[in-house]
Amino acid sequence: MDCQLTYSQNGRHFQRVLRESFLGSDDPGAPGSGCIYPTSVITMLGGSLRIYAGASCEEHGYNSPGKASIIAYELRKNGFVFLKSAGGKGVIGTSPLRCLSDSISSMHSAIAIR
Repeated sequence: MDCQLTYSQNGRHFQRVLRESFLGSDDPGAPGSGCIYPTSVITMLGGSLRIYAGASCEEHGYNSPGKASIIAYELRKNGFVFLKSAGGKGVIGTSPLRCLSDSISSMHSAIAIR
């Protein structure tokens, strides 16, 4: 069971963002190859995010002794973003970007640098 990214505007009702794996499963037999259950997110001194998760190498609902572990994932500060305009073109304000090529690309689109 992979984890998907969600958001909430009121802390009670949550929406899934892309319906794609955010914290994917490990290789078969490895800790986290069955299920991953994120439990906490901590902001580290450098600004990165550390996500702690309970994990299992078994499928959802199975809890055999010795098959569970705790896994830590780390995301760099400002490491991901998803933007979509509901009304067509839009403007994005960011901290300074250093581009090493003529475009920025992602899984879903490419952005031309002007």
